[in-house]
Amino acid sequence: KTIGVCSVEGCDSELLQRGFCRAHYMKWYRHGDPLFFIPARGRTPTVNSWQAMKRRCTNPKVSGYERYGGRGISYDPKWETYEGFVEDMGIRPDGTTLDRIDNDGNYNKSNCRWASPIEQMNNIRSNHHLEYSGKRMTIAQWAREYNLLPKTLAERVRKGWSVEKALTTPLRKIIPKKC
Repeated sequence: KTIGVCSVEGCDSELLQRGFCRAHYMKWYRHGDPLFFIPARGRTPTVNSWQAMKRRCTNPKVSGYERYGGRGISYDPKWETYEGFVEDMGIRPDGTTLDRIDNDGNYNKSNCRWASPIEQMNNIRSNHHLEYSGKRMTIAQWAREYNLLPKTLAERVRKGWSVEKALTTPLRKIIPKKC
């Protein structure tokens, strides 16, 4: 015997409690809204980033675990839910991925950002940084700024050149010998 139907317009499911069917009650219970809905939840770039972050931190079978969860990197307990993650980070902008500002820090609101591929590459633990004129940048960033090849700049530094000399010495042009 049916006691009643869900109070959500268009839903004819059997009443569970608080005027809602089971599905709408659970949405109300979890999110405070019986009509809560995330469109295409499993296929959005934001969801993909959130799920990948969780896997890297918790699943030893995932490639790269040793660089994340294996090193003790974890995530904010609020980010256990997609809703908590989006509340802090927002929706992922096109052309970006999730990046930790401090590579030794955990995933949380103050240590994460949506970053472009170039920003990501400049924030790798293994990058070699140089300081010059009060600025600290990677060899690749300095090379772009001074119109040098990154491998030329790296080799100059490896040979013991000062940072100033390595950056400001122009490339030698090799002039082919005439026969």
